Amino acid sequence: MLLFLGLLGLFELQKGQERSELITRSNMVALFYANPSHYYDKSYRREFYDLGYSGPKAMFRSQFRARDVNSTSQANFSEFAVILKEDIDKSTDPHQKHAFYYPQFNRIQEYQKTIAVNLPLYREGQKTPYGLIRVEHDIRNLPRDIFYKNLLSYILIGIFFNGLLAALVFGFLEKRSQVVYLERGYLKEYALGALKLHHKILGQIIDDHEADAKAPEKPDASRPEDSAVIPFDPGARRRDNGK
Repeated sequence: MLLFLGLLGLFELQKGQERSELITRSNMVALFYANPSHYYDKSYRREFYDLGYSGPKAMFRSQFRARDVNSTSQANFSEFAVILKEDIDKSTDPHQKHAFYYPQFNRIQEYQKTIAVNLPLYREGQKTPYGLIRVEHDIRNLPRDIFYKNLLSYILIGIFFNGLLAALVFGFLEKRSQVVYLERGYLKEYALGALKLHHKILGQIIDDHEADAKAPEKPDASRPEDSAVIPFDPGARRRDNGK
């Protein structure tokens, strides 16, 4: 679920970025053809298209190859148009009229499955437009193109995420099993045994200390009264001989 939400957020971000790039490119084209030094005396339309990404195989195909190109039935069609005022007034498309008479609020139009970039045409020295440059794109296949264009990235993200999730799950289970093992095995067989060994050693140390405290004091050879050897007295022999 978390992976799906993350990929969905990334997909929506890429859609917004693709729309922004499409609008930027269209605006550059409109600015180039809206040069006030050039005057248009009649309306002009030209349709063009790009093949897009109609399936997974499109990631590995060149759109400019003569063979194995995507079908034009699934292409993305766009239109470049120079529309003069009289033709705009005759048109039944309300979006064109809004773009011409309210250019400040309709520079970029997005409705249904269409994005249009509009730029008024002015003659030099005049403030009233006489026509309109309009670049219009059909974006119904935009989600499809973004998906197949970035499909490899989505797969790699999914593999990495699943691998990370599996590592976390195994790490958690291993840690949990180790805790159970310590409680039931190691603590019972080793920790208690170590405590008993420490207690035995401490008991022996205490017993040895108490035995040393109760033992009789050894005589000091430096004191005659404490020595078991009778000291030699040379005068005693002379007294005995005098008798």
